[in-house]
Amino acid sequence: MSSHLPRNIDDSLIGRLPLPLAQLMRRAQNAKSSMERYYASYILWEATLKLLASVAIVRYAALDDHDADLKQRLHALARPSLGHWWEYVRRLVPVLADSGNAQFASIGELLLGKSRDDLPASAGLLALLDESLTGKAAARSTVRLTELFDRLVRYRNTKIGHGAPGQGSPEQYARMASSILAAMVELLLRIDFLAGGRLVFVEDVRRLMSGEWLVERFELTGEAPRRLESQTISEDRMAELPRPGRISWTSNEVGPTAESVSLHPLVLFESESEQFYFLNARRGRGNAEYLCYANNETIQRETLTGEHRELLAEILGTEVASDSVNAWAVASQAEESSDPVADTVSQRTIGEYELLGKIGQGGMGAVYRAWQPSLGRQVALKTLLKPGDPKAEARFRREIQALGRVDHPNVVKVFTSGSHGDQWFYTMELIEGADLATVCQQLGENDAKTLTQSDWQHAVSSACERTRQAEQPLSDSPTRQTSSAAPSQVAAETGATGRSYLERCVEILRQAALAAHALHQKGVLHRDIKPGNIMLTPDGKQVVLMDLGLAQIADESEGRITRTRQFVGTLRYASPEQVLSVPLDVRADVYSLGATLWELLTLKPLFGASDAMPTPELMLKIQSTDPESPRKINPSIPEDLAAIVLKCLMKDRTRRYGSAEDLAEDLARWQNGDVVQAQPPSFGYYLSRFYQRYKGRIIASVSSIVAAFIVISSLAIWADLQRREAIRNKLIADQKTEEADRQTGLVEEQKLVVARHLEESQLNLKAAQRNLAKIHFERGRRFEELGQPDQAVDSYRRSVATIPQEDSVSQGYATVLSDRLTSNGDLLCPPLVHAQFILSVAFSPDGTRVVTASDDKTARLWEAQTGAPIGAAMEHKEAVWSAAFSPDGTRVVTASSDKTARLWDAKTAAPIGVAMEHKRTVCSAAFS
Repeated sequence: MSSHLPRNIDDSLIGRLPLPLAQLMRRAQNAKSSMERYYASYILWEATLKLLASVAIVRYAALDDHDADLKQRLHALARPSLGHWWEYVRRLVPVLADSGNAQFASIGELLLGKSRDDLPASAGLLALLDESLTGKAAARSTVRLTELFDRLVRYRNTKIGHGAPGQGSPEQYARMASSILAAMVELLLRIDFLAGGRLVFVEDVRRLMSGEWLVERFELTGEAPRRLESQTISEDRMAELPRPGRISWTSNEVGPTAESVSLHPLVLFESESEQFYFLNARRGRGNAEYLCYANNETIQRETLTGEHRELLAEILGTEVASDSVNAWAVASQAEESSDPVADTVSQRTIGEYELLGKIGQGGMGAVYRAWQPSLGRQVALKTLLKPGDPKAEARFRREIQALGRVDHPNVVKVFTSGSHGDQWFYTMELIEGADLATVCQQLGENDAKTLTQSDWQHAVSSACERTRQAEQPLSDSPTRQTSSAAPSQVAAETGATGRSYLERCVEILRQAALAAHALHQKGVLHRDIKPGNIMLTPDGKQVVLMDLGLAQIADESEGRITRTRQFVGTLRYASPEQVLSVPLDVRADVYSLGATLWELLTLKPLFGASDAMPTPELMLKIQSTDPESPRKINPSIPEDLAAIVLKCLMKDRTRRYGSAEDLAEDLARWQNGDVVQAQPPSFGYYLSRFYQRYKGRIIASVSSIVAAFIVISSLAIWADLQRREAIRNKLIADQKTEEADRQTGLVEEQKLVVARHLEESQLNLKAAQRNLAKIHFERGRRFEELGQPDQAVDSYRRSVATIPQEDSVSQGYATVLSDRLTSNGDLLCPPLVHAQFILSVAFSPDGTRVVTASDDKTARLWEAQTGAPIGAAMEHKEAVWSAAFSPDGTRVVTASSDKTARLWDAKTAAPIGVAMEHKRTVCSAAFS
């Protein structure tokens, strides 16, 4: 495949292209057949032309041009054909260049200028187009791009729009595809088809609380949209606000000088599917529609009729009525070529697709060769056999979803899906060739160790012929006949050895492993990899992984693979974990790849599986029997290749390759003659497998031997053991008694010491508290005598707060007074009680609340007048040493032995924020 592609196609080029062109370039690069590459290359040119024409049209609309004839030709925008798009480029680019636009001047010089001798690929394409259109071959060394584009439009109208793709040989399609793609790469590297700008999609426009407007945008460059920095527009610039859901051409300049012009409704962008749609006119249809070149989907947008008319009015500088638009569309349709178009439609149609032949049928669906008239091409169309069956419909949707996630050279590409009545269907690229199972059947009873390259190619050719003959024609239309070209023949190597056949097998599995890895990266497990689901192109060199009807898709909402309790897959190639119906991972597909490679190398089924083998017997072998080395059947297989196969087939999935990519890399090492990572199983591995298989018998036998030995030995020494045990037990008992007596005495002595220390500590604490209270009381009296009653009250409060209750060492009191003591010295509110000593008391700035901190691991809020508690206790894990109010009285801070300080709401005692952690005890806390 890669040999047909220009060498200068790389990710850096694709990453610089506008999104619709990047997607089509990748599609051409990943095409599985010459016909698919041929079509993808051509529509890459067509999309490029329309993109340049769209930019030219909207830039022209801003000019004050009065060319009546030009505006008359712009009427065809009501329903523009491909010829009209090219005409707009030819006529508008010079006008824009004359207006002083340097970018369009550069485009005009290259695209519309004189013949050039520095575009060899474009010259080669022009020669090939002339040969195809006139039948006369002539080499060219120079090219005029206007002439090349004229030929490409004519080629579309005569060979694609009217012809029947599939009539030519693969070599013809490969030649044309290679030439078109090489010319397009050459032009894309030389010409800026966006005229110094880029495509920007406005996703959302919304107003902020500040009054400004926020614009969310994506740049449509490369294969996926890239989010740009949000743009804010002030309220006085509302006239500049873009409309959401639209594409704009934005200049590459930075700052206020950057221009931005809407391309709507010439082009559309669906953000969810990331697909780009061009305004399009289909031959035989009176109205315009929108076409996505990336997936071949056509959509109607009647809701854009008014906006389409507004664009025409802006370009023409006058109001446009809907009747005028309809008349212009009819005139545009009449201008199309009058060449006959074979539009004989068979009765066998689904949607717009005409079914040409039935390729095959499985348990879930049937696959047809179909003709898509809107794009003039053949596709493969798969239908659901059991519409209305919830399980079948779920599997069908899963297959569409799985295929839609991946775009890879070795995975079949899905185009569109839908329903026709109650019939579900989807279309995908048509892969010519045969599946690997059919090829193996053609090899028949051949001895694998004697197969040559010639045998292999003959089997592939025969399988392709057999597949074509098995196709059931459904249409007799002469322009819709299925391809009858013989597959490309690859010359057999003279004297080729069996090594060539082995290399073929390895390359097939390497490509299949890369396809599986591409699925795994998108969260898809195939679960049914087998020869019947691996397609080979007619030359036998390219592999395409098919049929994802049993695929398992990662659950996007939970980020894991959905589980099933039911076995799915083909038992002959199923991993042990599939047989056990346990949760699967990518290594289940690695096992299936290994089983397929084992069968290819030996031309025998793994475990001798056959239709006559009972299912339970095969399931037991898959779970418990190690597969034999393929070298026992085919000794020509090298040991390192056999090791790769056996590593894939390990019962313990942790010993297999961790991913299909790892398998592909090891196969590539074998192809290059490098050392592979896989090694033959060691003796220790076989020993452990033997133990696991016969674990019960081994344990039983060893146990019997050990038990007999113990009995015999016990009879000989039993008496001596009994005597020695009795003596030892007596000595141990005496030692334990002595130690117990000693420990009891120590415990009693320690109890007396602890009790004495505790009593002394309690007495000292009470004395200290009384002394402290006395000091505060005397200090308060002095403040009273000095005429400072507030300080006196505060000192008295402190004295009362530290006096313990006489009849309980574990209780303390805090008392809250009003601004003054009563005349008889009584307290104005009942005591505020904690379960342990109160270590701190503080009043709120307004004197209405009290906070107390206690050794009982809590702080509490109280009403100062009534002594009633406020809210719940403010709990810590250790004693609370300090509590204080904030200057505004709204918060409380506490400090604790549990190495934290905390903030609390001073009205509800609810915690505020998280704890302020320290490495040691926090003894005090206060507000600044």
